[in-house]
Amino acid sequence: SVQNPDVLSNNRLATILVTNDGDVWAGGPYGLERLIFDKENNLEKVIQYSKTYTNSPTLSDNNVNCIYEDQQGNIWVGTNNGLNRFIKTGDEKGQFIQYSEINTKHIDDITSTNDGLIISAEEVYFISYASINASAPILKSISPSDNKATTISTDNHIWGASREALYVQELSFKNKSKPHFFKSHWANKRAISSDNVTTIYEDNSGIIWIGTNGGGINKYNPRANFR
Repeated sequence: SVQNPDVLSNNRLATILVTNDGDVWAGGPYGLERLIFDKENNLEKVIQYSKTYTNSPTLSDNNVNCIYEDQQGNIWVGTNNGLNRFIKTGDEKGQFIQYSEINTKHIDDITSTNDGLIISAEEVYFISYASINASAPILKSISPSDNKATTISTDNHIWGASREALYVQELSFKNKSKPHFFKSHWANKRAISSDNVTTIYEDNSGIIWIGTNGGGINKYNPRANFR
């Protein structure tokens, strides 16, 4: 059944995450909220997080664009002004670590590989899991594109929704590989339907699904083409 939709302090949401432990995180232009449920899946508590101007470890910005849980169970929050990692403490509310190396950047998307995080923020960056607890984590640029969305496919390629078009390039932590761009064309029914790509998803069979603004949904089979 649908529970009370008014439990959140605001109803303008940009992103939602359901974590492995059952918490629901919701973020948007006015901050971040965490919904905690009991064992019977009843809402128990709502905790609000926002930027403060004290020395306390809070969010770097109130405009939340993306929330991601990595393979190690870390919760990451991307904002208009930087990257944050949630840390559980004795206090149920917990706290956030801000990553100053990337905290002047607009974070649009977060995903991961077995080795670390892939962050879309003016460029595409990689942070290894081995360095996230260091005082100055190593931040490596792996693609110059300013992506709205990024997916790492099972065949080890970066699929990115840049500001201009969809592209794919080999995932490499040593050298930046050259991207291949997919452009729409009115006379080519096999081309992508729109260059304004908003979301990318790879299914279990390796098919890439691309959502666009104005061109609907596209299906890309690496062994064929767009449909």
